[in-house]
Amino acid sequence: MNDKIINFIEYFNIFMNKKGRLLNNGNWLFQDQPFTHQNIKSHLVGIATYQYYLKYTSDLIGFDIDLHEKYFNEDFKMIKRLNLYHYITDILGPPSLIFQSSDSKGLHLYYKIDIRLPFEILKNGILKKMKTTTKQLKVKSIEILPTPTKALRLPYAIKNGGALLNEDLKYICEPTSENAEKVVDYILKANVYSYYDLFNSPPEISNIWVKQVTKKKQLDNYRQVNRFDKYMKQIEPEIFNGNTNGAIEKLCFNCYTNNFTEEQALYKIQNIFDEKNIVIDSDTKEKRLKQRISSHYVRLRKQKKTAAKTYKKPNRDLFQDVMIDNIIDEILKRKIKTKFTKSFYDPKLTRYKTRKIKTLKNFLNRLYGWTEYIKNISEYERQIMNYQYNFFYYYTRRGFTPLPKTLLENWNDRYNEIIEVLKEINLIEVKQKFYNPFEAKKYVPETQGICNYYEVNFYKYL
Repeated sequence: MNDKIINFIEYFNIFMNKKGRLLNNGNWLFQDQPFTHQNIKSHLVGIATYQYYLKYTSDLIGFDIDLHEKYFNEDFKMIKRLNLYHYITDILGPPSLIFQSSDSKGLHLYYKIDIRLPFEILKNGILKKMKTTTKQLKVKSIEILPTPTKALRLPYAIKNGGALLNEDLKYICEPTSENAEKVVDYILKANVYSYYDLFNSPPEISNIWVKQVTKKKQLDNYRQVNRFDKYMKQIEPEIFNGNTNGAIEKLCFNCYTNNFTEEQALYKIQNIFDEKNIVIDSDTKEKRLKQRISSHYVRLRKQKKTAAKTYKKPNRDLFQDVMIDNIIDEILKRKIKTKFTKSFYDPKLTRYKTRKIKTLKNFLNRLYGWTEYIKNISEYERQIMNYQYNFFYYYTRRGFTPLPKTLLENWNDRYNEIIEVLKEINLIEVKQKFYNPFEAKKYVPETQGICNYYEVNFYKYL
């Protein structure tokens, strides 16, 4: 039964660090305490009744049909239940699972899909398919539950009238403790929808908290979601080693730079700790986490304001043109023969010489401006860049300059040839290489955003 409970937890995407228990007086007691296997077992056999929260990323969407109002008679209640059930199933099709929630005869409908996505993306997809809003659903006595912030009673709450139902809303089996294991077996074999079959379109990976205005905005936020997941992989070892203080600080910075609110940051961190099975203590309880996140956000806002006030666009260096002219003279004097410079020395190609030198000057001017920018950026901007480029903060503090491929391509699409020339005259020197194409047998997405760091010394040519 223990293995089946683990699968039950996984199936319903149960957030394991928070729970609600129904007390004898009819009130719910919510606790920031781990949901144990024994808690779930006691729920399934009818000893207790629990509510659960959904994880931040999920492959399950649930509907709660509420029938707690007063009705003229039982027939009116059953008619309303059937109408609300068909309102949902006529649009989305038969649910993967149907449960009677309690003695009130309310229903919990679950749709299981084949891909895990942030809950808000799933919710928005459902609302779009149903052409409605959460407020309109609530008027009909329907809610999308559970969510990362709002709990729902665990399925098969037989202590208070829960039961497993078929599509005709009849008992599949009698709601007894003896049938608990059969119910779990039935759940684990339930129908799984493909995302496309349920929504008739691929998932809309976009900014899930802001209205989408343009395709560019959607693309930016697709990158945002991927950057967050990529950054998480970098700090996973810290979480596993128990360094939650450092991890929380980095996660808050990550959330802040992605424009997450403090509330959204809290959901993210809670779910990350849950997925990594971090034991909740006095420093990681919800109330304390809220205080810590708020503190980090206040500090980051102050840093951002300070950076905005102190930043000044650097003036053009009076010696910049002199240094660049000296660098070009050095290239001509040393007769460096590469694919890019061969027109400098071949009499047959002299007509290209002026144009090539102009191209080289333009590249050097951009390189000089970038190098000076890196030297003079604020601490806040340095931290932001560290998020996009691995070890940016560490190596730029040592005086090295990152030269990302995308930046160099923007300067000149033949940047490789120019870089080789600059290496020959010792203007630049590679200090840290992150990616060796000869060792990489296939494209690895994790290498995106990684670049080489160089020591660039213009002043030796002054």
